[in-house]
Amino acid sequence: MADTTSDSRNWFLRISSGTIFGPVSTQGLTTWAAQGRVLAGNEISEDRKQWQPAEGLAELDISWYIEDGEGLLDGPFHRRVAEKIIATNAGHGGGRLIPAAEADLGRVRQPAATRLGADRAGGQPELDLESAAATGAATAETAPEAWVEEREGLRLRIAELETQTQNLLRAAEKETRAQNRQLENARKQIATLQVELEELRQLAADPAAPAAEPAEVNATAALEEALETARREIGDLRQAAERESDTQQARITELEQQLAAAADAAGAVAALRADKERLAADLGAVQTAQAALRARLAELQETAAETARLRDALGGQNEELERLRAERLQGQSARKDVETLKVRIAELVGQIADHAAITESVGMLQTRCTTLEESLHQARESYAELLAFSNGRDQEHQEAQQAAGAQHEALQAQLDAAAASVRSLTEQLEAATRQEPARVRELAARLRDQEMLVAGVLAEGQQITGQLLASEREAFTALRDGSVARQTLLQARLAALQKLQGGETGDVFEREAKLRTDRANSARTQDTLDALQQEHARHVRQAETREHELVNRIRVLELEEERLKERVAEAEPLFQRNQRLTELLQDREQKLAQERQQRSIEQAQLEEAHQTLMAQIETARQQDERLPLAPPEGGEAGAPPPPARESFRAPPWMRLRR
Repeated sequence: MADTTSDSRNWFLRISSGTIFGPVSTQGLTTWAAQGRVLAGNEISEDRKQWQPAEGLAELDISWYIEDGEGLLDGPFHRRVAEKIIATNAGHGGGRLIPAAEADLGRVRQPAATRLGADRAGGQPELDLESAAATGAATAETAPEAWVEEREGLRLRIAELETQTQNLLRAAEKETRAQNRQLENARKQIATLQVELEELRQLAADPAAPAAEPAEVNATAALEEALETARREIGDLRQAAERESDTQQARITELEQQLAAAADAAGAVAALRADKERLAADLGAVQTAQAALRARLAELQETAAETARLRDALGGQNEELERLRAERLQGQSARKDVETLKVRIAELVGQIADHAAITESVGMLQTRCTTLEESLHQARESYAELLAFSNGRDQEHQEAQQAAGAQHEALQAQLDAAAASVRSLTEQLEAATRQEPARVRELAARLRDQEMLVAGVLAEGQQITGQLLASEREAFTALRDGSVARQTLLQARLAALQKLQGGETGDVFEREAKLRTDRANSARTQDTLDALQQEHARHVRQAETREHELVNRIRVLELEEERLKERVAEAEPLFQRNQRLTELLQDREQKLAQERQQRSIEQAQLEEAHQTLMAQIETARQQDERLPLAPPEGGEAGAPPPPARESFRAPPWMRLRR
């Protein structure tokens, strides 16, 4: 046999039913042939286009015949399969192996592929399930595919065994009917011969017969010769009947052996069905385990992605927390700046009051240094200038108050929008919390804490801003009241100056120098106010930036909500599909239970038919044993008298002999 270890060819196997197996390597195909799964009459091909007989491949070694006791040949088979057929007594008695080179193909009984009873039920070895591993290693197939192939082979084996059992039953019934007909014909022939022999004996033993004439003597001699011939023929028929009885007995024995083989085949069918059910259960368990592993892997991947996303969100929240802490520190510094600003405003109010008092004193000194008319004129001009300055200052303070009120309203609107966005975000987080796991709930709780912290900081900033605006409003009111009081005082002093005619002016130059110093201080105070306004504008910009960030976060959460809704929508078809698959599996299980019940009924019917056939064979054997083969030696008492010679008529075979 050729070396198959270095053979890299792959083969496809097509059996008699048209089912195709493969691809399988040459070594695997050789293993199948040794197991009896590749028989003569099957076809093999490398490309599924050009097929050749399996026995034509030398590597398979399907080149052995079994010679039975009658000289006929069965085969060809693989050597191991043929040896197992002979060992299990599946072949005819006296079977021996003959190689194809020495076999006379004219004596072949029937091709092996069509003789299911010879090479499948009785002689084929059981399928070696462990060989699937070696075959799978040679063909590089996975375990589930090998199990599917093995199940297909078992199904074909079961179908062949069932067909074989039915064929055996039909053949046994046909043989039984033929044997019964032959036995009935033999009984009829023996009865006819016995009647004729009895007639001849009565004619020969009749003492009252008259003397025979020469013609009658010749007839008597002819009758004696016919009688002798009949006796010889009866003896031949008796020997033939004995030989036929022996042949029938051997045939009955052979039928019993075939029935035993059929019973063994039925047991093999039951075992193969159990193996089929076990393999189906194993395959279903493996497929279920694979599906569970795939689902578990998908869940782990989703969990890993969700964990990464949560980590990123947690990092963003930590960054947000750090930024809120920084803003809180900035708010605390702004609060300190507001306190400083309040102190500075109080100082500025005092300086303005001092400046008004100094201006008033200068006007009084100027009126005293000049004449009453010039003093009155200058006092009026000073009063007009002071009044214009006071009105302009009041107008500036009103404008500033209106601007501050507008900024406060804008900030309040921004805070309301931020609060509304935070509420919407909180609602979205609460909606997402119902669907997300505990980590998302914890993250939402942290986010709510941070939002509460932000809301506290914003509320505190709002309170500080309101306090600042209230203090500024009080300062403006106090400044307005001071201006009105100063105007009233100036009018009173103007009236008093009209009554005065002179006064001391020694400290005029000292007060003018102090006034110049106060103007420098007023300029520095104005610079401080400008810086504070810039700081306030910076805080406003930061609040706007914070608002934009909150809007962006709201958009991100809305996108996350949409994604979660999409995932829920995607999970709904999977749930429905799972339900459909569950219902389909239940239907398949019910059908399998019905199929098992049907197979059990068929098995019971097969056993009943087997018992009936055995009973018929036993009845035929008993009837064959009771069959009388020997003729009676003499007449019985009370037998009817022999018929007259004239009533005797020679049978056709006697007339032909004469």
